[in-house]
Amino acid sequence: MKEYAKTFEEFDYYPLEGQPYFDNDRYWVSPLNFLPESLAKMPEKIQIHDCTLRDGEQTPRVTYTRPERVRIAQQLNELGVDRIEIGMPVISEDLRNAIKDVLKMDFKSKIVSFSRAHPDDIRMSIECGVRDIIVEHTVNPYLCKYAYHLDEDGLLKRVSESIAAAKKGGLWTNYMGWDFSRTPLEFSRKVYQAAVDAGADALTIVDTFAVATPAAIGYAVRKMHEWFPGVQLEFHVHNDFGLGMATAMAAVENCVTVIHTAMNALGERTGNLATEEVATTFGILMGNRTNVQLDKLNYTSKLISDITGIYPNVNKTVFGANCFGIESGVVSHYTEAMRRVGFKPIAYPYLPEVVGRTESDYFIGYLSGRLTVEYYLQKNGMEATKEQEEEILSAMKAECLIRKALLTEQEFITIAKKILA
Repeated sequence: MKEYAKTFEEFDYYPLEGQPYFDNDRYWVSPLNFLPESLAKMPEKIQIHDCTLRDGEQTPRVTYTRPERVRIAQQLNELGVDRIEIGMPVISEDLRNAIKDVLKMDFKSKIVSFSRAHPDDIRMSIECGVRDIIVEHTVNPYLCKYAYHLDEDGLLKRVSESIAAAKKGGLWTNYMGWDFSRTPLEFSRKVYQAAVDAGADALTIVDTFAVATPAAIGYAVRKMHEWFPGVQLEFHVHNDFGLGMATAMAAVENCVTVIHTAMNALGERTGNLATEEVATTFGILMGNRTNVQLDKLNYTSKLISDITGIYPNVNKTVFGANCFGIESGVVSHYTEAMRRVGFKPIAYPYLPEVVGRTESDYFIGYLSGRLTVEYYLQKNGMEATKEQEEEILSAMKAECLIRKALLTEQEFITIAKKILA
């Protein structure tokens, strides 16, 4: 797309260049994000714990072979996530061999095993050679009683012994009490206290079924920070009500420093909180607060889509086909007007190159205006009178309406050539 020299003048009361909310080669976001009041509770850095290879594999019809697991792990390391949840060693020998393959590689990302609160799981993790582990067990008393046949004492004993076994094996240990959000806080406190007393290095707060509001998660995290000062708090959430990113933000604003995510929002049911959403939110909207290399996001997504066979919807954040395209004549009008005085990010919050994409065009659709016609005529070296442009626009709209689809550039050229001939 043609670039124009910068000729726009800045308002004294609204400066742009050199401000954290504006980078003409990358993004234009809200100045409200960078008010002291907005940043008061925001940590300097957020760690991303990517669970594409474990929770992502719990997506229906998704299974990784040994080479696929290794290849995805390599790409996640290239992407710059802080930790890679590699899988559950107890699942298969193939998975255990994949873990050993990855551990031989010189990764910057930490490799984390995932384990039930069961001695065999922990033993297998140790035998694979991992140095970091997540030990999980539900804290919901109903699940404990009817699914695991445990009363309160039995639950506390199982959690305590499992954490102690992991620590005895020399592992950095994180206790994940799943279904936390459907459990009374005081009961959860007892279970997490048992984990801390047994030596847990970190605690993961889990909204397994995404049933807590952002306000509820914020309050719960504050209480956990109050009860367990100095212990690293992490947050794991799914997205059944579309609140995953909002609850994660609430968690971070209340002392969580690690967010669990999965690429392409893979995971159980509606999926995990997407790695790409956390990376762009904390890497663009809130300044550079993650270690993720944003320009490698798109390639990583495509690699994982090719392996899993699951591709992003057209309106998916970051990767959707509609992210960087404009059909509306109104939007294309003001976009082009702003572009001609030197603005680059206008109708998009950030440019496609920021996340490793290259496309940025006007869609050719029923809502398009004459500017779209002018743009594609000029792009293809074609000239037309105003009357011909109107005729092309009418023919283009009619075709889009009949087919209920966007036209390709080549289809536009075919229509234009017929009319110009």
